[in-house]
Amino acid sequence: MKKIKAVWFLCSCIIGILLSACQQEVPQVTQEEWITPAGNIDMDNMNLFWQHDNLQFVADDNARLSIFVSAEKDENGDFLFDDGQEWAVLMETSLGNYPLFHRQYVQLGGVSCIVYNDDMDNDTVSHVLVTVEQTAGYQLYDCVFDSDKEAFMVIPVYDAEHINLIANSKSD
Repeated sequence: MKKIKAVWFLCSCIIGILLSACQQEVPQVTQEEWITPAGNIDMDNMNLFWQHDNLQFVADDNARLSIFVSAEKDENGDFLFDDGQEWAVLMETSLGNYPLFHRQYVQLGGVSCIVYNDDMDNDTVSHVLVTVEQTAGYQLYDCVFDSDKEAFMVIPVYDAEHINLIANSKSD
């Protein structure tokens, strides 16, 4: 009798696992997104938060990457952050200005970037990894420059929504 109960329990567990695996949502295929140079970028009331040149960007040695924020500054030049501000990331090149993170509101968080080059098939490919961190969300996407199209392809890496971010090693 104990063997029958054990086999029944094991079979029930396996069936439960299989059914739950079958019920998982299939990830939606997102459309390919490209970032091309923008003509008129609204930077009214935005302050420079961070800037870096000497990016070794494949299309322009003089390219510059900047992060802007709508936070005001005090008399010492320190930012006065509120519960949220608008942020923007802009890659300025001789080909035009690429808004890698369009100006938008970020609640209790901020935006950061990592720039790197990758060697693929004897070609150097430039990347800008953009992180958007909020108390209720965390998004990471890779902007990969395509020299033929003179545009950045956006590749989503991670997107967590409706979360409660507890801690961050950068801010502790």
